[in-house]
Amino acid sequence: MFSLTAILANVVVAAMDVPDKYDDEMAVALVVLNVFVIAIVAGELVVGLFIQLRNFGCYKKNVVSGGILQK
Repeated sequence: MFSLTAILANVVVAAMDVPDKYDDEMAVALVVLNVFVIAIVAGELVVGLFIQLRNFGCYKKNVVSGGILQK
């Protein structure tokens, strides 16, 4: 949801005529939003990959019970 909001903000700012005195602030805000979007998408990819690997059995969770490592 945040990604869609950031994309909407980018489109709205691109369509508006921003006064020159706010150009730097708007540029910084948009770059920060875009970095957040990239981080969120990368995080979703990593989590999805981790879930797929776990489902395929490539990753097995070790359980410690009473000080004894069980598989």
